Amino acid sequence: KALNAVEPDESARSYLETLRRTLFVRSQLEPEPGWNEHGATPSLHPWAEYRGECRPALDGAFLGRSQDQRNLIVLRDDAPGDWEISADVAIVSNATAAADNAALLVAKDKETFIALTLYPAQNEVALSFGKSENVRRATVALDPPPARNRLRLRVADGRFSAWVNGQPCFADETFSEFTWAGKIRLGFGGLYPTAGAAVLFENVRTRPVPAASATEETP
Repeated sequence: KALNAVEPDESARSYLETLRRTLFVRSQLEPEPGWNEHGATPSLHPWAEYRGECRPALDGAFLGRSQDQRNLIVLRDDAPGDWEISADVAIVSNATAAADNAALLVAKDKETFIALTLYPAQNEVALSFGKSENVRRATVALDPPPARNRLRLRVADGRFSAWVNGQPCFADETFSEFTWAGKIRLGFGGLYPTAGAAVLFENVRTRPVPAASATEETP
């Protein structure tokens, strides 16, 4: 209510919209305790801070840019146990031959990932294992780019569950080849083949999944 009462000028409007989205996420989409906030770290070389390319954006958001398939933003490289990751994603631009997409990734090992990938132009979300043909797909109602959509991915006891904008799209999916390696990243599904795509990740959060997570009222 306080935000709605403010009369911002144009320079402040985008900041207030980001703040409003952050408060909504915390109060509605992810009410459980134990979440860790992740913000992009300022750098003298902002497009080369992470593996691939990333620069800090408004309110600590990550603005990732594809670069020769090395387009992964490392959030955690040592995360034992079961974890969740969530983020607002928006495709900023795409001049590659690949479809517009943004993904949350958890690692089997250094080179292979399980990816929850959003394809807003197709109203589709996919859960996939590495570069294999092992892909599960679900249809979701989305706004087209540059709208933001909230992705959430949980890995617990080798099983994957996922939500888009608070709505469940996958539940307890398994991949026989998967072994949790404790790595969590942001990136692009299937990897854009060349430079030319940029994706914004806002309100990025991770948390260790408690043993009693099955009793939580997850969205």
